[in-house]
Amino acid sequence: MKKRTVFLLLITLTLKGFSQKGVLNDYIRIGLENNLSLQQKQAGYVKSQETLKESKGVFLPNISLDARYTKAEGGRIIEIPIDQMLNPVYQNLNLINHQLYGNLFPDYPMLDPQYINFLRPTEHETKVRVVQPILNSQILFNHRIKKELSNAEKAELDRYKRQLIAEIEMAYYQYLQSLEYEKLLTETERLVQENLRVNRKLLENDKITIDNVYRAETEVQKIKKLQINALKAKNLSRASFNFLLNFPLDSSITVDSMLFVTAPAYDLGEAQKSSLAYREELTILNYYSLASDESIKLNRFNMLPTITGVIDYGYQGEKYKFSSDYDFFMASVILKWDLFKGFQNKHKVEQSKIDRNILSLKTSELENQLNLEVINAYYEFEAAYKEIAIAELEVNACKKTYDIIEKKYGIGQASMIEYIDARTSYTSARHNFILSKYGYLIKKASFEKVACLKDLNY
Repeated sequence: MKKRTVFLLLITLTLKGFSQKGVLNDYIRIGLENNLSLQQKQAGYVKSQETLKESKGVFLPNISLDARYTKAEGGRIIEIPIDQMLNPVYQNLNLINHQLYGNLFPDYPMLDPQYINFLRPTEHETKVRVVQPILNSQILFNHRIKKELSNAEKAELDRYKRQLIAEIEMAYYQYLQSLEYEKLLTETERLVQENLRVNRKLLENDKITIDNVYRAETEVQKIKKLQINALKAKNLSRASFNFLLNFPLDSSITVDSMLFVTAPAYDLGEAQKSSLAYREELTILNYYSLASDESIKLNRFNMLPTITGVIDYGYQGEKYKFSSDYDFFMASVILKWDLFKGFQNKHKVEQSKIDRNILSLKTSELENQLNLEVINAYYEFEAAYKEIAIAELEVNACKKTYDIIEKKYGIGQASMIEYIDARTSYTSARHNFILSKYGYLIKKASFEKVACLKDLNY
């Protein structure tokens, strides 16, 4: 009964200070708002939405105002042989006039040939043009392709959100781990400093030789060296965590006092189903596959004709005037039908089919990879949880051993080597317990990411 009480007390002391809600959730929400990489992903998705809206605009008429004023000199000259056409007629009329009417009528003058410049010296054309696609399969299927690609961008955004949530959790746990290790070394330093003080007193009283003091001083320096590395690890983990949140890298981090380790409560089969149902990587491939289907349709229907309506209304003339004498109106229906293009459409269709088949193979391969990821992550975090209890028992045993050796060393019944070995084992066991505890939380966060067990809305 006594052993059971001690064990439960140790479990309580070990697991207090850990919870899955509270400060960490607040940090995750801040990270989802502030992270620069996520903002870039969001900008990419917004851009894809604008591209989709742009493709919708192609269905609407294009209205433009075209204005042109031209001043020209030189160029081709058109000769009109009016002299050859009319002078013989005028000569006959003049002859009749002389002989029959005695010059009653004036003579018709002889004409010279006329020369007209092909380019007008001045000319203007100002018109409003309306172009409306009536039948164009490329517009329709290009819009559908862009829609699927935009959906893929959204899935990519969600994928990075899920990854970011896991990275923030793991970075937070790594920082807490560094804090506990630093605290452990501070406590250990007090032990070795006290041991050094006692050994110096014993040397002064000729109870021990000086080599014991040297050995105690060596242990102090070892701990100080570990403290330097621990401080470096703490600063690096703090900077990494703040980087994810887009905070100043040296910002202080709040320790969540409501965190606790919970036993694994996930079923492997359900986790695999969740992964296949919600992993964004599969969703992205699915949207790419749908875009490939639309590409096949686009190339198949590309052999159909396109029909476009064009309406022009405006003004033309040599003078820049806008009146009813110069206005014009023209409406056209333009048909374009490529009757033969060297079997290009056929080959494009085949290429799109190959792309779709490749995506299908990638999807099958990815499903297997995701299942393997879930299996590995599940057994890793399950084993990590079991290691916590083992590490805790090791701490308990090393603590008892250290307490016994410390008392024996104090009365001269244990050597310095035995004391240092007991103290080192105790410190190592506590360090291993810290690694096991936070290692479990890190592996659990990784498992929840690959199995899609976390909501993306914070």
